[in-house]
Amino acid sequence: MSDAQNPYIVGEAALSTPEPRSDQNHNSPYGAYRDISKWEKLAKLGVGLDICLAGMSLLCYLAAIIAEYTGKSETLYWDVNGDETLFLQAWNLLDTPGSYLYFISLVFYLIWVNQSMKNTWALSTDNTNKISPGWAVGYYFIPIVCLWRPYQAMKWQWLESSPPETSSTLVKSWWSLSVFGAFSGMIANFMLLADSVDYIPAYIASSIDDTGIIACSLLQLLLIKKITLRQTLQAQGQEKLVLNC
Repeated sequence: MSDAQNPYIVGEAALSTPEPRSDQNHNSPYGAYRDISKWEKLAKLGVGLDICLAGMSLLCYLAAIIAEYTGKSETLYWDVNGDETLFLQAWNLLDTPGSYLYFISLVFYLIWVNQSMKNTWALSTDNTNKISPGWAVGYYFIPIVCLWRPYQAMKWQWLESSPPETSSTLVKSWWSLSVFGAFSGMIANFMLLADSVDYIPAYIASSIDDTGIIACSLLQLLLIKKITLRQTLQAQGQEKLVLNC
């Protein structure tokens, strides 16, 4: 069987500019389906940066824990002249510059959320959920509400991008790790800022936080990829391929 005859191979040509389906929601206030592959790539690039930053931070904390346990923390941070070691300089770079990179990755991700939600409205025949693209982004910044509404928005995108999909295990796992990371990060920062001579518990808490960030980001990458691909296939009328990707 050739690639052209294989229904499970989706080439670049098939994913380029899909013809709109006859049953698309043409009454969507956000317009018809649009190609968001460029935002998908930028969002995945941003999440990839988060993984790299969290990975480097995790390595630094693990090295610091070992140094504290072995009593070699001074030599890890300071050289014989009393200057910062390369290790400490690299660790400090993860602070302010790392925050700037995280902000950039967040912007890319939220743009993808907005554009993907517009496609959800365009492809869905049931908009009773009524989560607008704007609020799908805005909910991330509202205290208390941010603990569940972004999850509901992502769950709706996931289910509507792959009917008759009924399982949202991937979304639940991603959001559980997101909430865990938010609270573990606050605890770790509180412990680091506390006036204590023993930094090991704070370093351990920060290591757990970084591990959670990495796991959450990997699931986030998978969600971005799958939702974008499924929406593209659905827009092409290739629903039979949706649940296979």
